[in-house]
Amino acid sequence: MPHPPTEPESPQNPLYERYASREMARLWTAGHRFRQWRQLWIALAEVESEMGLPISGEQIAALRRAAPKIDLERVAELERRTRHGWRANHGNRKAAPDGRRESA
Repeated sequence: MPHPPTEPESPQNPLYERYASREMARLWTAGHRFRQWRQLWIALAEVESEMGLPISGEQIAALRRAAPKIDLERVAELERRTRHGWRANHGNRKAAPDGRRESA
């Protein structure tokens, strides 16, 4: 049975219904994509810190804590407005108590 494209965990590729296994289809979901982007952000921050950029261990820890907190409905709303997936995920953030921005 096809999944409507508005479901956050539905693959966003219409060919998955015919040709993809369940595991392969999961790779194309919005949730999986945004979780992978968050992991990429963490890895990038770690490498930048190792290279001497002013990124503290606490900032990296804040990224790790925030990584699983993805509001897919908010991301979908921002993606509809901006027509841009990365921008929607990036815009799905709230200010952390210390002034840094932390995803939520």
